[in-house]
Amino acid sequence: TAEETVAALTARGEKVGLLKVHLYRPFSVDHFVAAPPSSVKAIAVLDRTKEPGGAGEPLYQDVVTAFHEACQKPARKQGLLAPVALPIDHPTRDARVGTPVGRASDSTPRIIGGRYGLGSKEFTPAMVKSVFDEVSKDDPKSHFSVGITDDVTFNSLPFDSHFDSGNPTPAPHGAVQVGKPAPNFTLTDIDGHRVSLSQLKGKPVLINFWATWCVPCRDELPLIRDEYLAHRAEGLTVIAVNFGDESSDTVRKFWSSYNLQPTPFLDPDGNVASSYGVALNNTGLPVSVLIARDGIISSYEPFPLTKDFVDAALAKVL
Repeated sequence: TAEETVAALTARGEKVGLLKVHLYRPFSVDHFVAAPPSSVKAIAVLDRTKEPGGAGEPLYQDVVTAFHEACQKPARKQGLLAPVALPIDHPTRDARVGTPVGRASDSTPRIIGGRYGLGSKEFTPAMVKSVFDEVSKDDPKSHFSVGITDDVTFNSLPFDSHFDSGNPTPAPHGAVQVGKPAPNFTLTDIDGHRVSLSQLKGKPVLINFWATWCVPCRDELPLIRDEYLAHRAEGLTVIAVNFGDESSDTVRKFWSSYNLQPTPFLDPDGNVASSYGVALNNTGLPVSVLIARDGIISSYEPFPLTKDFVDAALAKVL
């Protein structure tokens, strides 16, 4: 599962990797520390066990100790570890000096640990990706759990259940594709205010296509309102686009009855929905498109959003 996910992520240009420990005991510190490339900045160690009362799980403890001990060696002043016996063509050998590239104390990667597969939970590519997302943060959680909801420590990682390692480059929806510029448009809200997407460059934008008769939309829109209120100070803009030719009175009454924010927009001729690939016989409703500050589409979700997904997706663009 992890190999499959790494292959999918690297195929779309993400800088991630996987190091598998086949022989756990005896644990070779020199061989282990020599294995990761010198460019590695952060490591997430996964244990499939729980060590109640311990400072960390077994493999996590060994990895932390390995890098700590490696940096105590005299060779750290040269930024190299003491040589270990590896084939001359081993990928971790430095071609200039013939010794494995090591870690100086100021370049030791950040290390966090977590647990997976607890309660016999399946470990999916979406969960693997959530670990990579977490370790890439400026202040990641350590001692996290993935795959279960930990209601004791509250250190569970959210994961995008829509992530598919077999489709690392999402299929385009008409002219719209993740990683490409979002099509510009101009819409008018129910109060008569006009907005163009081009005017919002520099802000993260969440576009949501919905309708008053759409049951999943009714469940999703209060979540979008809450996320908007929580993050509008960080620049988050929400453009809620009513799908179809519903009247402004119908939309206004619906919006008021659910106490929703911000003011919704109308798309009576369906041009914006069409330009974003939204159609009842294709995507259905709701559809959400998240656009980064640079105007590039960060995610395209033809599914009802969940809080875990939204929080993780917004963390990438806020």
